[in-house]
Amino acid sequence: MNERCNEKLNEPPEYPHWPGDWPGRRFVNLDCVGDPGDWLSLELPSEEEVLTQHPDDDESIAEVLADAYMCKGEELGFPLPTDIGVSKEETREVAVADFVGFIREWRRRAGAAGCFNKEIIAKQKFVSTWGLLPSLGFLPDPRVMSDVMPGLSCNFGNVKVSASCVMSRYFKEVVLFTGVLKTERTIGEICFEMPLYVESLEQGVAWLVYGLDQSADHNIFKPAIAVPWLENGRKNRNALPWRQQWARESAAYAARPHCFVSKEWARMALKTLAEQLAEVADGIPVTFQFDGEVLTIRCAGNVTAVAAQGNRWSQSYSVPAASLRKFPKRFMESKIEVSIWKSALTIGRRRYSGIVASHAI
Repeated sequence: MNERCNEKLNEPPEYPHWPGDWPGRRFVNLDCVGDPGDWLSLELPSEEEVLTQHPDDDESIAEVLADAYMCKGEELGFPLPTDIGVSKEETREVAVADFVGFIREWRRRAGAAGCFNKEIIAKQKFVSTWGLLPSLGFLPDPRVMSDVMPGLSCNFGNVKVSASCVMSRYFKEVVLFTGVLKTERTIGEICFEMPLYVESLEQGVAWLVYGLDQSADHNIFKPAIAVPWLENGRKNRNALPWRQQWARESAAYAARPHCFVSKEWARMALKTLAEQLAEVADGIPVTFQFDGEVLTIRCAGNVTAVAAQGNRWSQSYSVPAASLRKFPKRFMESKIEVSIWKSALTIGRRRYSGIVASHAI
């Protein structure tokens, strides 16, 4: 019995039939190409590849379909916007948008049909926000207006939160959450957006909980009924994209090339470098290199070396002499940091732009 179940799980899913119509379609009509199924099978890779790819790749597939559709129109003579004076470029742009909508509606139907099992989801680099909501208690609600009908809603006991697929004011498709949260003393509006796709289930739940919390008193959403995934979302706040970006930025900053020079040595080295800079043209490169013990500064054949502390740099870095004309006159710290970060050299609190990697050490 277990072997049969495993065999069934390993069988490729039966994806739903491609959509003949979809939200936002403007002029593409698949019936015009003859046998749409044969045409799609010729123009598309496998169904699984299309439906499980990252949504960022949808446009590249849509461009292939748009070009093929326009060629077929010229071959069979079926109506295209170019027939009524619309430029070929504008026609192609609209066709691409139509086919992006086609792919995403097909993917939405596949998700609603349960075609994406846990193994497939684990391989995907995205999760559909709309597909995630039913597992969190959101139910179809025909009273909620949405580009994908019916809309969804979830009753938390003290507030009904509606979810709609809409176009944002920045002309991006989003999932919009709305509701009115009332307490004995206050009344507040729930209104926030999520992208159509998130990076993981954890990120999707954390994002939804974050939006609900931001709309509530003291930034803590308190439903009248038990909602177990609220705490899970709060525990996974670090999965939110802006927190991930901050973590990556912090890690990159901590790993930047840098070292520390005593104030006395730094003052002497910069005085020597200033004398050398006074005799060179603006475009002459000044190179900084640190081997884990000594910071070496090279300028027009002159070498200045001072003891320093820190981790060895994997590369040397150069900055044009014109950027180094002014050095700090006073140092407040006992140890002066010399670092490279975002195309700039920093000495103490002074920043010099134009730094570039010279060569590996």
